[in-house]
Amino acid sequence: MDKLNAIRTLLPEELLLTRNSPQQTRFMINFQGSDRVMDSFLITLLFHASICVVNRPTLYLSHYLPLTSPLLVNNPENMTKILASIDASITAALSIAELVSWLIHQSNSGQDGENGQLRQKLWREREFLFASFVLFEACTVLWWVTCRTQAFWWRDGIPGEALVMSPLDRKRMRIHVLDILKTLKDLESDVTKHEHEAFIIDDTRDERNRQIVNMITPMVVCIEAQVQEMEKAEFSFSGMHVCSRNENVDKIIVGMKVMAVVDEDGKWDDPTTEQNPWVLMGLLGVDIGGIQWRGCFEEEWRLFWSKCCH
Repeated sequence: MDKLNAIRTLLPEELLLTRNSPQQTRFMINFQGSDRVMDSFLITLLFHASICVVNRPTLYLSHYLPLTSPLLVNNPENMTKILASIDASITAALSIAELVSWLIHQSNSGQDGENGQLRQKLWREREFLFASFVLFEACTVLWWVTCRTQAFWWRDGIPGEALVMSPLDRKRMRIHVLDILKTLKDLESDVTKHEHEAFIIDDTRDERNRQIVNMITPMVVCIEAQVQEMEKAEFSFSGMHVCSRNENVDKIIVGMKVMAVVDEDGKWDDPTTEQNPWVLMGLLGVDIGGIQWRGCFEEEWRLFWSKCCH
């Protein structure tokens, strides 16, 4: 975090937008053209995604460590670190999500300076296509804090305040995730099949279960499952986290397959080679209603979290 804070001091303050900041308010009220929007969006998305990535392993401890854990009881500063991680993660994720929701509203209302076309124009830019990984990161943070973070980490207070998780906060976060999901689904339909193709496979490796779409699909599949769990948490709110999965649900592994490409020697790569989906980080060994991420170290993370519980 120290390095990120140092980088922040080097960025023009008007280009880096953080929720509830004067810069964000001015940006959303005073539209300054598509070029300025694209600059602010890219810098804001990447910076806040970095905060989410750095904090996510610590954020996960808000689910796996019980209040009676010696790591908390004997080391109060660990609790302070986790609380700081929760707060920083939520602020960063909402800074991303609120911009996405704002852009949808501006385009739908035709107040985007591009006759309602700015949203499509922006996400079709190549650098913004890969910024889709940032959106997945924001969704994963918001899903985690609304569904997995245990109740004792939250304090009583006014909705929207730091470390408060009221039913209204849960609803607002779910709506933002739905806006991100809409954006990713639009991207999914736009991405050409001449680039990378993704598929979803179950643990039986049945060819009939493969659904070939593109590189965005693994993120869409996971976020759809996250939204379902967030909705359940919102409407059955009782101060306890929602069960992480239904044990009767078959395991689904989300992976990606790259289409055949020519290597430097002019030979075709194997078009059936399975690869890990493209994101900044996967699910770090957790699953969503039986959905698991195909990626390096996912199994190691699963083992690590199981040891945290004991």
